[in-house]
Amino acid sequence: MPRKGSYQAVGVFVGPPDMEPLDVLGSAGSALWRRLWAANDGTLLNVDALMVQMLCESVDERSELRERVTGVGDWRDRVALRTLDAEISKMLHLLGLDPTARHRLGHRARFSPGLSVIDELRARRPVGRGDPQ
Repeated sequence: MPRKGSYQAVGVFVGPPDMEPLDVLGSAGSALWRRLWAANDGTLLNVDALMVQMLCESVDERSELRERVTGVGDWRDRVALRTLDAEISKMLHLLGLDPTARHRLGHRARFSPGLSVIDELRARRPVGRGDPQ
């Protein structure tokens, strides 16, 4: 039993493809949950499950709000939808699921074999020009 004020190590592992949601999700959120864990290439860990759950719940909310906005929704619904879109975008970035975050993490697009033209030009550039490498 850990002492008061001490921390117990928690095992961190890549989330399994059949990982169950932490709480009940709607249809849009459930679909996203399944897609994210099934396509997980080691980017998502079991400790990310809460953030993924929050993302999926937000996608459920977005789906409901989108239906309202395309119907008879008033301007407040549109503002709420745009705010929620920004929050979802931030969560995707934090989880490394948008192109910028994947690049920052060093993941290359699967469809582009080899170096890009920019990478080749950078490799040919002389070292010591004052640019950080």
